[in-house]
Amino acid sequence: MSNGFLCEHITKDVVSYRIADIGFSLEPGTVLGVVGLNGVGKTTLLRVLAGSYRVTDKETDGGDCWLDGYHFAKDVREYRNRIAFVMQDSPFRLDMTAEQIGEVFGAYYDSYDSKGYLARLAEYGVPKRRQLAKMSKGQQLRVQLAFAESHEASLYVMDEPMGYFDPEFREVFYEKIRAIAATEKASVILSSHLVTELETVADRLLWMRRSERGGTRTDGSRGSEEGTVWFFGSIDELREKYRMMSAEAEEIEALPKELVVGKRIRKNHCEALLRKPADGAGFPQEIDGKCRYADLQEIMYYTEKAEKEGEEG
Repeated sequence: MSNGFLCEHITKDVVSYRIADIGFSLEPGTVLGVVGLNGVGKTTLLRVLAGSYRVTDKETDGGDCWLDGYHFAKDVREYRNRIAFVMQDSPFRLDMTAEQIGEVFGAYYDSYDSKGYLARLAEYGVPKRRQLAKMSKGQQLRVQLAFAESHEASLYVMDEPMGYFDPEFREVFYEKIRAIAATEKASVILSSHLVTELETVADRLLWMRRSERGGTRTDGSRGSEEGTVWFFGSIDELREKYRMMSAEAEEIEALPKELVVGKRIRKNHCEALLRKPADGAGFPQEIDGKCRYADLQEIMYYTEKAEKEGEEG
């Protein structure tokens, strides 16, 4: 695709686990939420997409990414010039001040706006002459956000920043994300554990989950876990597949097992997450009338819980 982002078959081996065969595309103006349990490979994926992890280090690595037609390995400068990032682990030297970061790293971007960067530092309450090492994690991420906004980008890659922002600044952050998408010139890839909030800002969802595969990893182990794409699409498409039903315990227990993803039986409240039949048929009328749409957090909780219980069983 000439405009927008495309990745195909991304596979990256990281000692005892890997991400495998990940592919998706984004049109400009899209906000993609990346979700999944800890250790499934979300950060690894985002580092590959941002260009800080290569997929040529090992024979088991592979895949391709294009941004506005530029390949992440063949057109490194053009690709990275169009990437902005906010990562959990700062890519900047911790002994540098926020002001020095702009002076040094801004030179790598053709469209860097130094005055805009300093203005955003002031807006976000970050002392420009303080070293990153003497800042809180939230302040370090604000520095990255200010820098990301200070050059033109076609893709913003953001790895779990919200958990380190206070609630007030999280709202500022979400407004920034919406404003980026509203220009329809750039896309945002945003990973988060705050799925309830993510649901309010993301257009599409990439849900990563673990799978067991054979083969030998770089540490010599076999059958190690892989992080793969379990779902990619709009949040509405995902929610359409599920329903939440609240009823008496006897009624919950009597539900057809093939429909039940997970259930919770309590003295004062009983509920079950149901999934539509694989043949595309809807729920039986007597069940559908007692259900509501499930939210993203409920779908993830019961689905991941069912898989864990299946492994333990």
